[in-house]
Amino acid sequence: MSGRDWIGLAISFVYPVLLLVVAETIRRRADWPAEFTRKGVHIGAGMWVFGALALFDHYWAAMIATTAFIGINALSARRSLIPAMDAARTEGLGTVWFMVSFTLLLGWFGSAGRLYLAAAAMMALTWGDALAALVGRRWGRHRYRISGQTRSLEGSAAGAVATFVTVGLTLGGLAPALYTPEQALTVAALAAVVAMLLEPAAPAGQDNLSVPVGVAVVLWLLDSGRVNPADLALGLALSAAIAGLAGRAGSLTPGGVLGAILTGTATFAFGGLAWGLTLIAFFASSSALGRVGGRTARKQTAAQAFAKGGQRDLGQALANGGVAALLALGAAAAPPSWGVPLFAAFVGSLAAVTADTWATELGVLSRAAPRLITTGRTVPPGTSGAVSGVGLLAAAAGALFLGGVAWALGLVWPTHGTALPGGRLLLAATLGGMAGALFDSLLGATVQAVYWCPTCGRETERRVHSCGTATRLYRSHAWADNETVNLGCALVGATIGGAIALL
Repeated sequence: MSGRDWIGLAISFVYPVLLLVVAETIRRRADWPAEFTRKGVHIGAGMWVFGALALFDHYWAAMIATTAFIGINALSARRSLIPAMDAARTEGLGTVWFMVSFTLLLGWFGSAGRLYLAAAAMMALTWGDALAALVGRRWGRHRYRISGQTRSLEGSAAGAVATFVTVGLTLGGLAPALYTPEQALTVAALAAVVAMLLEPAAPAGQDNLSVPVGVAVVLWLLDSGRVNPADLALGLALSAAIAGLAGRAGSLTPGGVLGAILTGTATFAFGGLAWGLTLIAFFASSSALGRVGGRTARKQTAAQAFAKGGQRDLGQALANGGVAALLALGAAAAPPSWGVPLFAAFVGSLAAVTADTWATELGVLSRAAPRLITTGRTVPPGTSGAVSGVGLLAAAAGALFLGGVAWALGLVWPTHGTALPGGRLLLAATLGGMAGALFDSLLGATVQAVYWCPTCGRETERRVHSCGTATRLYRSHAWADNETVNLGCALVGATIGGAIALL
């Protein structure tokens, strides 16, 4: 370490103490709410990224301080050592995630020689998140609730505007040779929209991780030329339009609309039209099948056991489409030679969730009683882990359908990895889809949480039964909910699909 590094490190530990004292003194003298201290320190701590750029000769020396504050903030949150900053009751470990983000961004972009991107991404958290909370609490009138948190449209808009301005100024100021004013504003506008979407999708406090890291990924992809700004804008527009229509049709809750926009944008922008329209094929077919037999006694009886109703929420959207979206991101970020296995894994993932959904929606219409996959004994329709002949045929049809759609779209819009021969792709979809659906049933029969409704005397996947009664855990594990099982299904499908392409 150089002398400048040692001086910068010393200042890094003195600075937050002074920041806290000044913010708390101003708050008390002005008789402002306690929130002022927390948000004032939040903004001041985020602005320290410029201090890290100016004071240190080595980026890793600055990371010593940020890493130390991860531990300090965790101890403070647990023990309430700093009452003025105690957010554990409302925002979980938000201050810890804040410093985790700071550390990750310094390490990532410092090693890549692009610290201006670290500063820009931190601005989405520093100003965007802070002003969203302050404006929302003071002037928020149009409120919405997602991920257990209540937010407002006014607050989200304020956060987007703050992100747009600060990211644009940061890119234009720190990297003028790389960004003209027009380019800086274009990238800043896209970053602002991404931040506005990511902020309400995270549980309490975890937006301090998801917003800066998510914005950093977008900034890096745009900065490195792996993604074109026009493609990202088109992906946002298409996903918003499709998700909005699905929300109006009653297929998605507000959280489901948000989840569909996030997964759809990533898939369209990072993968291309063939990837994005394959995702739409899964969603459209699943939504259509959800209406088949909706009024039959069998389906209504089974629906009382399912964790979700006809509308898909944020958790379901991310569990079903999140793996596919991450694979599309991987295709944009990885070397071109990775494209074929990543596309096969993408198709396998969506084939698995398609097979599982088709089996669920059509299997409950079977006249024969389903059987538990582990023991073979007959169980009521809708029981976790139950399979039927009709359901297995529906799963195979769903997987084959998804593979066929992906193959046809790849011929029309060739892009990352779509050159995989049709026979191999259909095999990846069919085997990956069936393996994922069967794994879903296995998890449902062994580890998925099953609850008991004392009023109806029925098993259910819901914590609150359709009759309105709070249920109690009957068997298995509370952590293994419907989203966890769906995620496992998607991961198995992706693994099988990718392996077939590699073999």
